[in-house]
Amino acid sequence: MSTVIRKQENSQVLPFIPTRQTFEAHLQQLAAVEQKVISELPLLSEEDIRERRGKAKSIVVGTGWRIECACDYELWRRADRSG
Repeated sequence: MSTVIRKQENSQVLPFIPTRQTFEAHLQQLAAVEQKVISELPLLSEEDIRERRGKAKSIVVGTGWRIECACDYELWRRADRSG
């Protein structure tokens, strides 16, 4: 799903600038999704629970790893520019 920013008549579309607050908001969204998934477990079949358990580990490990690598790359890129 992608977000589309629409330009209203006589208004400017400003670029998105990430901040510490937006990062914290993303983490809160992840926590809300986590709560929703956990709360739905009692309604699922054992097969569905096992499937979600298997996918959960790969999502969390995969996402965390990619974010960590992206952070390392960005720090390296900035140090390379200033050095």
